[in-house]
Amino acid sequence: MYDSAKLRCPRCESIDLSRLISQVAIPKSKRDYRGMSSREMLSVLESGESSQVDEMFQQVTSGALPDQEAAASEASTDDSNAT
Repeated sequence: MYDSAKLRCPRCESIDLSRLISQVAIPKSKRDYRGMSSREMLSVLESGESSQVDEMFQQVTSGALPDQEAAASEASTDDSNAT
């Protein structure tokens, strides 16, 4: 009959595979917090649901560029030094 096909690593062409992962499911967020108005974000904070608050902060802070974070940090330091 037919020989069974040998699976190969797409990177190194090795046939010494221990596990084949064919599909991976990545859950998406239920809400897009980055598109919310400040009033809607305040509503999430006031709800007191820690999972929603955490998810909102993760989404909002992951969208900031490192240069923007550094500039925001410098601005807050400058404001605290002003008297």
